[in-house]
This record gives sequence, C-alpha cells and structure tokens, in this order.
Amino acid sequence: SAQAWASDAVLVALNSDQIAPDGQSFAWSFTFYSPAMEKYQDFFTFADVIITEADKDDHDFGTLALPENWIDSDVAVSAAEANDGSDFRTDFDEAEVYSSLDYFRLYHENEGDGGDQNSATSRFPTGFLAKFAFKAAPSSPSRIEDTVEDLAVWRLRYYSDAQEKDFQVEINAVTGALLASDVH
Repeated sequence: SAQAWASDAVLVALNSDQIAPDGQSFAWSFTFYSPAMEKYQDFFTFADVIITEADKDDHDFGTLALPENWIDSDVAVSAAEANDGSDFRTDFDEAEVYSSLDYFRLYHENEGDGGDQNSATSRFPTGFLAKFAFKAAPSSPSRIEDTVEDLAVWRLRYYSDAQEKDFQVEINAVTGALLASDVH
C-alpha cells in the first residue's frame, strides 16, 4: 500500500485506459508522492492485482495532494457523456475513452511575464499513452477568473483511431461541473 511505502504518501494523480461509460475500468494507475522522501510511487491495479514500480525522483505530476472530496469516475464520466461524450461515441462507435485525474494549473490571461503559460503541460501525464496526451487549454477570459489557482480536474479523452478524431472533456473534480470540451 502507499502508506507502507511512505507514511506521508499523498495521492497526486489517477489514470485509466479504456474507461467504460459507467466509469468502471479494468486497470487503474495511482501516483503517490512522499514529501519527506521527495519521491513518487506508482501503483497499478488490474482487477485484484496491484503492481508497483520503483520509486522515482520526478514525475509528470505535481506534488499537491488531490482533494479528499474528489468525485468518483462514474460521476465524471456521466458529466462527460452528458456534454457530448455520448454523441462522440455514437458517431465513432469504436472510440475508446481514457481518463486522468490530477491538477491543472489555470493561468489568468493577463499573468504576463511572471508565469509560463506552457508550464501547465508539465502537469499532464506524458507517460499516459503519449499520442493521447492531454493538451493544456488556452487561457480564456470566459473560463478563468482574476486569480491563478490549482484546480483538480478529471480529463476524459474520447479517441477514434479509425477516424483519427478525438474529443476531450475537462470536469471539475470536486463539483462535477464542465470546465471545457474540445474536438480535434
């Protein structure tokens, strides 16, 4: 368990390949961070089997613990399905859905030279099937208030390999509210 690895371990990210419309998946990846050791540990679950990797000094995720009140995958997928995910699957019946729960740094459009707009991409799971890597949404006054904040986000990526089309939905991981959706 994560607590056996490090008593101060905190969950910083959760990923799944091929998540079902009911939010279930055969396999999950949990990434924990230990502030005391300054290391990460990945735990992979496949049904009832748990596999760990050697701990790492760095990772694609930040060090901030996910909020304790994050919504479960079934609620996140339901929100994505209600916001055109179901339509995408109808249009592309072979589409697969990939999910990620972690923090997404939102930058105010007028942050200026003090902030690197591209640093948000470092929070995305680049090791999580690189061709499906989530792209940071551009700053937009309609989406971002006057402050800079860290926001826990469920990202659901619908992908049709046959048609080379994908649809991304970002859901607030605490409230379940739609943050953004985009077809590529």
